[in-house]
Amino acid sequence: MMSPLPVAVDRCLNSRYQYMLKARNDIKRVIGKYRALIPKAETFIFNDGSSKELVCLDGTIPVRYKSNTYNIPIRVWVLDTHPYHAPLCYVCPTPTMQIKVSQYVDESGRVYLPYLHEWNSNLSDLTGVIGVMVVVFGETPPVFSKGPSAAGFSRPAQPKPQAMPYPTSTSMGFPMPQQGGPGSYPSTNPSQNPGYNSNNNNTLSITDEDIRISLLSAVESRITERALEFEQKSKAEEDVLRKTNEDLQAGKQKLTRYMADMERDCREMESNLTVLKEKMDQLKQSIEQMSADSDKGGLDVDSAVTTTAPLFRQLLQAYAEESAVEDAIYYLGEGLRKDVIDLDTFLKHVREQSRKQFMLRALMQKCRQKAGLPPV
Repeated sequence: MMSPLPVAVDRCLNSRYQYMLKARNDIKRVIGKYRALIPKAETFIFNDGSSKELVCLDGTIPVRYKSNTYNIPIRVWVLDTHPYHAPLCYVCPTPTMQIKVSQYVDESGRVYLPYLHEWNSNLSDLTGVIGVMVVVFGETPPVFSKGPSAAGFSRPAQPKPQAMPYPTSTSMGFPMPQQGGPGSYPSTNPSQNPGYNSNNNNTLSITDEDIRISLLSAVESRITERALEFEQKSKAEEDVLRKTNEDLQAGKQKLTRYMADMERDCREMESNLTVLKEKMDQLKQSIEQMSADSDKGGLDVDSAVTTTAPLFRQLLQAYAEESAVEDAIYYLGEGLRKDVIDLDTFLKHVREQSRKQFMLRALMQKCRQKAGLPPV
């Protein structure tokens, strides 16, 4: 399990890095393999004087040289667009070391590698950079030890290549000088003892197979990360499709219910239309009959509205009288309100009319009961 990053580094990644998750995973992988590298959040100074807070991997890497292992101090600055831009790598010699200029390292300690020049965001990572540096520095040492006897020997000058494969000055600038961790590299003088020779029992032999395994591990991690992202994306799309399917099924049920309601309403409307046509026919027949009767001798209005049965005639008469009493009581109230009559007169007539109204209503209820009509 990968160790968590320092709080300052994690905060820097969250606030400043565009691809925070990819950068964090890459940093965790490289410090898990090279434990001498310590991630820090520091300020990087560019050539134009501008500065930016970046994550820096500060420490040493083990380099095998002439059957001995030496710890070379380096600093790797991870840009805020990682992994889509290559990191900036520097060799940081201690006071007892001196940079050995070569086609891979310039006077300021800036490291130039084909791996960095041909950086591919899909295939390259920090673990691969360190692995290539270990191999290259094992063949071409980037530093040598000054040593107390170095002044007594004539050190051959380091020729600067006529054509550097990569520019020695870039727009990215160089970091402020930093002191590397403890470590040294053997002097160019053959008789000089190496200053940072590790214990041979703990030496780490870096071979092409190690580099291959490192690259395979990086590719495997990258594929796993991409597969996880694809799985999460597919799951999210599946959830959206499932929710859409549920909504469509619910909509289908609603449409089915609406269609059933509409069919029922259509049947009811057809039935009502049939009844309406029948009533219209009956009405036409009644009108024709009335017209025929009128032509024969005129229509007696009283006979048209008067019932033939005595019981119904009595009920109709009681209803008419009760309605007249109700109107009389209403107008008595209006007369009192307008001071046309006094209170005593109002109370006297209202009492009489109310008694009469009560008797009429009782008569109507009795008539309806005898006629088999429902009570009002």
